[in-house]
Amino acid sequence: MNLRLLVLTAVVVIVVVGWFLATDGGDGDGDQLPAIAGDAAPLSYRMVYEVDADGTASTEEHVVHRPFDAYIAQRDDAGQLVSEQWSTLGALVTRSKGAPAVRVDTPIAPAADDLRPDLFDARLTEAGRLVPEGASEIGGRPCRRSSEAGVTPDAVVTTRCIDELGLVLEERWTQQGEVVRVLRAVELQLGEDVPDIDVPDAEPLGAEMGNGAVTTLGTDEHPPFAEAFELPAPDGFTFVGRYAVVPPRLGPASTDLHAPRVALYTDVWRRGADLLLLDQGATTSGPPPFDERSPSEEVELARLGTAELALDLRIAEVRLTRPDGGFVRLAGTVAPDELLRLAGSLDLLEVAR
Repeated sequence: MNLRLLVLTAVVVIVVVGWFLATDGGDGDGDQLPAIAGDAAPLSYRMVYEVDADGTASTEEHVVHRPFDAYIAQRDDAGQLVSEQWSTLGALVTRSKGAPAVRVDTPIAPAADDLRPDLFDARLTEAGRLVPEGASEIGGRPCRRSSEAGVTPDAVVTTRCIDELGLVLEERWTQQGEVVRVLRAVELQLGEDVPDIDVPDAEPLGAEMGNGAVTTLGTDEHPPFAEAFELPAPDGFTFVGRYAVVPPRLGPASTDLHAPRVALYTDVWRRGADLLLLDQGATTSGPPPFDERSPSEEVELARLGTAELALDLRIAEVRLTRPDGGFVRLAGTVAPDELLRLAGSLDLLEVAR
């Protein structure tokens, strides 16, 4: 399932703000960013970006506490708050200027807009889905540029400049050879300097408007499917919990009573900045709700047979469609080879019905 699309759709439906604040980015390094020792992916970071489009300036502030929590604030050129977004385990909260905060219950996923090129850049480049464009520098910090490949001629192409910590220092959108948006880092904080994220209490979006549901389960409650799987405790990871999830149906489909419904049971683990998700699910009709746009390849798992490995810059997934029509997905912010090894260790449970 395209978890990122669900989050983005929720934002579009609930908060009508100028996400696509037009930009025309020129070259230049912007403000000086601090020199930071080490090359390990940070557990927490705060980045402030200047956004420029068609002469309209704004800023975005991103505070991320991996793996689940993020805060994103947009401000206009006068520094006035336009919109805010919080993501946490199983929920997305949004608030636009002058409006109350609203919560959407969502499938469990990495923190909103957090990318992990340190894990997936090389594999995507090898597959021809990213095109390296050489070294550059933003705010005095070295970074590597690469562009998305395999998009249609009229699509927006995203080019990013990523530093040695795996942080995006610049993002540039180009359509038909014209730059339409530039986002460039001007502030960076790591470690203890990063502020906490306080997710506000918010009324949930009504079920009649397409909201989902996330319910905490006991570890003795197993998926009510013809097959159920268990992941042996992965080394170094801590079990977070088991959840029953009904994803939201936002947008036009939310008013269609005959649209396919999805039910998920999700087991969650974390290891520092990393997460693992074991999704087991079924739909009322149609194929499994996998994101078909993610670059994928067929793989063989020793115990389970043919599967699909899919990844983007946010997360990697091993996907299996089962004979009973259900699906299994092991996803994580871990290296693809590690994810494949873990997927090969899945056990088929003997569950009393």
